[in-house]
Amino acid sequence: MVKTALDETIKRLTEFESQGHPVLSLYLNLAPPGSPYNRAKRLGKQELEYIKALDLPRDFQEEARALVDETLRELQAPHFISGGRALVFFYAKNPRLFEVIKVPRIWRDRLVIDDHPRVRQLLALRDEISLTYVVTWEKRQARLFRVDLDQAYEVVNFFNPDLWRLSKFRTMEGKFVHGGRIAGLATHGYGEHNFNQWVRHETAHMLKTIADTLFDLYRKEHFDHLVIGSHEGEKMKLEDYLHPYLRDRLIGSFTTDLRTLTETEVYERTLEFLRQKEAREEHRVMEQIREKLGKGWAVVGVHDTLKALMFGQVHTLVVDPYWDQEGFRCPESGFLSDEPLECPEGKPPVRVHDLVDEAVEWALETRSQVEVVFEKDLLPEIQGLAALLRYPKIPA
Repeated sequence: MVKTALDETIKRLTEFESQGHPVLSLYLNLAPPGSPYNRAKRLGKQELEYIKALDLPRDFQEEARALVDETLRELQAPHFISGGRALVFFYAKNPRLFEVIKVPRIWRDRLVIDDHPRVRQLLALRDEISLTYVVTWEKRQARLFRVDLDQAYEVVNFFNPDLWRLSKFRTMEGKFVHGGRIAGLATHGYGEHNFNQWVRHETAHMLKTIADTLFDLYRKEHFDHLVIGSHEGEKMKLEDYLHPYLRDRLIGSFTTDLRTLTETEVYERTLEFLRQKEAREEHRVMEQIREKLGKGWAVVGVHDTLKALMFGQVHTLVVDPYWDQEGFRCPESGFLSDEPLECPEGKPPVRVHDLVDEAVEWALETRSQVEVVFEKDLLPEIQGLAALLRYPKIPA
């Protein structure tokens, strides 16, 4: 797959060396409820209290406090929080790091101070949305858009040069009768039939050209999703001409006018189709939870899910993004629990203020899949966290 600007940013972040200085990572939804600034302020206060409890060097804590204060000042600037639905921000002073990424959504608000950028949530979001192409067409024109995580941009706008015809059919009372004359008489119906046949041939030729172009592109980039836009009233369907690989990647179609279609509209429509696809996936995963729960192949609730996660049983972690719960983490092994535990390294556990988000980080680190459920009718069944297991749950 061709690398995007976001891929380059992630590469830069993962290679960043802080030389022992603090790095602030902020994931922040910009939409209501609540003020993004106030939520970030609360998260910053919690994080500073957390690193203070870790008894880190005083210089590190003072630098961390300065990072939080300066981040909050940045958030007060309107341009800093405009132009996206969510914000991902990485900041360090020595050496310098300043990355602002606007994204369509994030799983959970989070502010973390560590000695490296926390990019796991950004990586997972990139993999979830992946690369989408949107093709729009009418008559002899087509426009092709590439949609990444953070933007849409037009890559092709062409007319099919092999096609030509008069713009419309005229009857014998007009200046032209398509189809010629027989015995000196204009042939009623014959010209119109030929004209309509030519229109159908022209449309089929155009659709085949588009389908071939898309398949050539797919073989080069192996994009993940495809969306189709066409003019209202178009009768022949482009999907009928697509290769089966492309039909499997088709997630939606819409009506549009090529003359007025903008990259912003393409981006918004694509996000909506992706959200619909994600909603279907959420229902599918929850159906599996219901089916496998009684057979020992699934767990629900924070306590049982964390136990399974710590023992490497979790195949898919299912998360309620609105659930808040404090818990405990072992300072070296990272083991998580919703109740005090004896850490394998022999040190007392430290309190964490966002146990669910810590579980997401652990799951991503251990290569478990993460499914965040936004459909509110499904959330009561999750009880904060749930999971599909790699092997059956061991009875207590």
